[in-house]
Amino acid sequence: MQIIVNKNGKDEVYKTLQINQKFTIKADSSAQPVNATEKVSGEVVPLSYYDENQTVETAWAKELLIFEGQSMEEIKNVLERKFDMKIIIADKPVRKYMYSANFSNESIDEILKALQLSYPFTYKKEGNTIIINK
Repeated sequence: MQIIVNKNGKDEVYKTLQINQKFTIKADSSAQPVNATEKVSGEVVPLSYYDENQTVETAWAKELLIFEGQSMEEIKNVLERKFDMKIIIADKPVRKYMYSANFSNESIDEILKALQLSYPFTYKKEGNTIIINK
């Protein structure tokens, strides 16, 4: 697989990925959106493995959710997309709770109840919204 960038109106190969590699770009909150004249920066790194048979990056294709040292804020974003719900974390400290877990066919309630076992928090559903409190 190749990473292609547009440079001066022409597509150019920036990086070539081998099997079991991924291309990552670090988020910079002060960065402006990349346009055709800006230089792309990133790195090619190996895929992350949950176990010898499952990469974290491709788990979604098998409808698996694998979290490895991820914050509740990051998990919230994944759950919102997967379950098409809005999740509000009302207490800032809860956003920083860190989790490592995997789920396959669990409902959002089952996932939240499992996460509660590591760090206590409460949640309530209001229509298509879930509100999480400490």
